[in-house]
Amino acid sequence: MLSADLAVLLDRVLERLQPVLKPDRSAILLFDAASGDLTTRAVRPDGAYTSVSDFASSTIVREAIRAREVLEVCDAALESRLPEAISLARAGGRSALCVPLLGRTGPIGALYADQVWYAGRFSAEQVQYAAAFAAHAAAAVETAKLYEDRERQVRGTLDSFGRGTRAR
Repeated sequence: MLSADLAVLLDRVLERLQPVLKPDRSAILLFDAASGDLTTRAVRPDGAYTSVSDFASSTIVREAIRAREVLEVCDAALESRLPEAISLARAGGRSALCVPLLGRTGPIGALYADQVWYAGRFSAEQVQYAAAFAAHAAAAVETAKLYEDRERQVRGTLDSFGRGTRAR
């Protein structure tokens, strides 16, 4: 579980993307490389969705993460590159943008945005802006994980000292 501070930060990332991308829906998802699970960490509109399959295609998100590059779908109904990405069309999405969150050790998640009514390309500026924000979000997630690991180690050390003191 990541810290509340990180949740606020990721929510702010989506808030800042809203006026630039103008998505109908957006989310930041974290990827667990060990299990392959995608976890929704921040969502717009607020609280509307609990999992990626509620609003997006996990195929699109997983492909962006696998390829480690921005994936754009211009019209989900006509998309031939991702024939298994039917959940986007089923959820009402037309165009989508998915930017992987890349950490120092590999992919850690994705930033996803889609538009329900508009079937077309996001502009180059919108894609560049989303990629820049994804880089900041990735750095924030990595930093939060490092702080959590350090806190866990400090607590473990203090617990060991406590047990050692009681044993004497």
